[in-house]
Amino acid sequence: MIQRIQTVYWLAAVILLGVFIPLPLFEFTESGNQVTIHSTDVNFIYRPIIGQIVFILIIIFLFKRRLLQIALGYVVLVNLIAICFGVFVKYMGLTESHPELKIQPWVFTLLIPIGLHVLAIRAVKKDEALIKSMDRLR
Repeated sequence: MIQRIQTVYWLAAVILLGVFIPLPLFEFTESGNQVTIHSTDVNFIYRPIIGQIVFILIIIFLFKRRLLQIALGYVVLVNLIAICFGVFVKYMGLTESHPELKIQPWVFTLLIPIGLHVLAIRAVKKDEALIKSMDRLR
């Protein structure tokens, strides 16, 4: 069923990832001009975020195949961690050329979908354990 708690977790992660896309990641001044870098300016951050949003929405509708949900959930989890690592690498690369670089506070909200995803995977595992225990009672 779609009305499970893991669906709420995954939808919250999708919303947070969707809100993250138009927000600026970094700001710095270059020759007197204020420069902001958005996630849409960095393809190795923007495209995987869009891909993860689509992938999570697909996972939500695989509710009848819980083991596949768990497996794909781990794939998405690794990809979300890789996206966070990509943002960190971009930040470190820009820090070398622009020491006055400011990271925006909402960049850290990229960590929240990782936590929500872990909670969703745990909820799917609980559902699977419940189904297996019910099968033993039959």
